[in-house]
Amino acid sequence: MGDKSRPSASFTPERIFPEGDDDGAAGGGGDDGIVFGEGSADEGEGAAADNSDGGAEIEEFNVSVFAKKKKKKKKKVVVESSSSESESEEDEPAKPSGPADEDGRDMCEVVFVRALAALPDVELPVVVSQFWSSKVLPARPEGTSLDIKASPFKKLAKLLKTLEKKKILKSKMVRKEDTIIAVDRSHADILRATTVAASDGGACGKGKGKGSGAEVNVEELYKPTSNLRPIFEAQGAGRDALFSAAQVRASLIEYAEDGGLFDGAARHTLTLDQTLAKELYGKKEPQSAGDEEDVDALLARVMGKLKLHHRVSMTRDGETSEHTRKGKLEPVNVTVVDREKGRKYTTKITNLESFGIDAQALAVDLKSKLSIGASVAKDVHKSKDDDALEVSMQGNNLEEVTSFLRKEYGLPAAFIKGANKCK
Repeated sequence: MGDKSRPSASFTPERIFPEGDDDGAAGGGGDDGIVFGEGSADEGEGAAADNSDGGAEIEEFNVSVFAKKKKKKKKKVVVESSSSESESEEDEPAKPSGPADEDGRDMCEVVFVRALAALPDVELPVVVSQFWSSKVLPARPEGTSLDIKASPFKKLAKLLKTLEKKKILKSKMVRKEDTIIAVDRSHADILRATTVAASDGGACGKGKGKGSGAEVNVEELYKPTSNLRPIFEAQGAGRDALFSAAQVRASLIEYAEDGGLFDGAARHTLTLDQTLAKELYGKKEPQSAGDEEDVDALLARVMGKLKLHHRVSMTRDGETSEHTRKGKLEPVNVTVVDREKGRKYTTKITNLESFGIDAQALAVDLKSKLSIGASVAKDVHKSKDDDALEVSMQGNNLEEVTSFLRKEYGLPAAFIKGANKCK
């Protein structure tokens, strides 16, 4: 029998409630007060009328029950929608509660980007939690503190997601931990952070090491191409001059001021002239002379057109030497190889020329201070025109050599790449 069906006329109280049961009184229908009929033998109009009344009451009861169920379901839907709204709010990027710089960015984001600008590529990938404790916290301004929980981001994962949406970095999950795998060095925020570090007298964050008797500083420099040289003429530099990131920005600002490219006192945007439009934008791009462009975006294009160089200055035993090389700075490689299936090992040191380290002098130091015999030969993995040398020694000396390079030559750990290729 369905919920809305009327009971049969034979459905009398006498059949449901046996005689002698107080609850089955002829006139009552139980505690619910539902009347089924008079229960007379005559199944005429009176019984039919009573049954129709009882059916109406049952129908009324069923309608009220279903109404309650609908209300409950509706309430459940409202709760689910509110929870989904809160989840969607969590996916939105955090808004800074208090400005930390002229653009209103939160202090945690500002210092995080500065630390990214100071992070050498050889240290990538890096776990975010380790990067926060070892790089970001030491980079905060003196007398200030950083608390990610008190910031609008609340969690490092949310700050990481915000920076990834801005295309400042790339990250992925490695062994269930957020890991930074790449940094866009041409991004306007990274270039600005590098400029700030350089203007504050920092080492541009590109690498600094200090040992017991040596110190190494690494600085990124840029050389203008011939077609961009007009931008740097105001600096009075020659054709082979190299510029730091701060000097590149200063040259662009001075060039715009001399050409009247700034509109008013604001320095955030400038008007493109013929040289900037032609040299920095392709033929298929819509920008042309007379268009306004953001200074930071323009600076990123200028930096992308310049030739990268590295200047390494090493102070050892009171004497300082400088060494400049074109291109990306490669780390010193310390590699252990197996020559005879586990019976003989050889340790090789290569790429010393990146830091201007004399291979012959290093071999003498290894023999005198570590009692390790070493030989010097041409690096066969380099081109024929390259005069790069490698230092070889017998045995597995990976730990001893890497420690020696850090302590005696001041090489930062980020610029020493150790590899054990023994099976």
